[in-house]
Amino acid sequence: MAALDQTDGSDLRFELSDWRAGTTGPPILFLHGLAGSGRYWAERVQPLASNFRPFMPDLLGFGRSPWPRMNYTVDIHVAAIRQYVEHAGLAQERLTLVGHSLGGILAIEYAARYQANGLLAFNLPCYASADEARR
Repeated sequence: MAALDQTDGSDLRFELSDWRAGTTGPPILFLHGLAGSGRYWAERVQPLASNFRPFMPDLLGFGRSPWPRMNYTVDIHVAAIRQYVEHAGLAQERLTLVGHSLGGILAIEYAARYQANGLLAFNLPCYASADEARR
């Protein structure tokens, strides 16, 4: 494992665990919220599996993915998601992103940095200030 650059995640080298369904069609990346995991989506996306390829990673520090002792920033999570997308062979495809809660924040940030075919974010956390969000 390489050292972690905790400012932007560029040196992040962890493999995210995931759940997958479907083998044909456009890819959809589902990002779970706090206290969740990729498993949160497993039953919910089964109806899509005949026409799409749902990918449901466990975010860094959740589910079966590694739990490194570090500050989990948006940059770190987005870097881990990008590494996952590249490892899954999806980097050249236009992903549709679906995110719940924290996953919605990460989906928005990922879409802002990389190409996305579509984006759905719901139940986003709402804070009065950046300080409140950090607590």
